[in-house]
Amino acid sequence: MNVDHEVSLLVEQIHRLGTRDKDGKLKVRFGVLFNDDQCANLFEAMVETLKAAKLKKTVRNTIGKVFV
Repeated sequence: MNVDHEVSLLVEQIHRLGTRDKDGKLKVRFGVLFNDDQCANLFEAMVETLKAAKLKKTVRNTIGKVFV
């Protein structure tokens, strides 16, 4: 698995499914990512991909939300 590629795919999906909050930050609920058919097909191990993205400081998450 190419972690950098997986993380970039995740960011693309967050842009596709997410919305901007009042501060202009892009956010999406984990459940939206998890339940989306396109994401399910792309990411066999979404939790591990999210962990890798968080370690790379590409995304951050707070209780049920993921931010880019």
